[in-house]
Amino acid sequence: MLGDRGENLSSVLYEIRQDPQRKEALLEWAQELIPMDAKDFEFPSDFTGKVLLTFVEGNGQRVSAYSASDGILRFLAMLAALLGSEPAQFYFFEELDNGIHPTRLHLLLQLIEQKVPEGKIQMVAF
Repeated sequence: MLGDRGENLSSVLYEIRQDPQRKEALLEWAQELIPMDAKDFEFPSDFTGKVLLTFVEGNGQRVSAYSASDGILRFLAMLAALLGSEPAQFYFFEELDNGIHPTRLHLLLQLIEQKVPEGKIQMVAF
């Protein structure tokens, strides 16, 4: 389960990736909003068994999520919250535009507008 501060992000994205339909949605939205050429995600484990997130770029290069900007991680957390198998009934997103490039903010709003009318999620964002 995704924590309030983004805890377990890698694990939630890993779970989303196991469902073909949600994986496709995750990759489509990520490719639209993430400025790097991310074509897929991988989830290697560290020596403690913790699942880590790695971006796979179109040229095959792998980039650890530790190298990702705060904006990319915030967006991925929003994706994880909205596409996860156990979404909350209510979300409160503060400073929705923080870390999201202004030219891509409309895409995040499209995602929210798509998910909320499905009827199981309420959201306040400012």
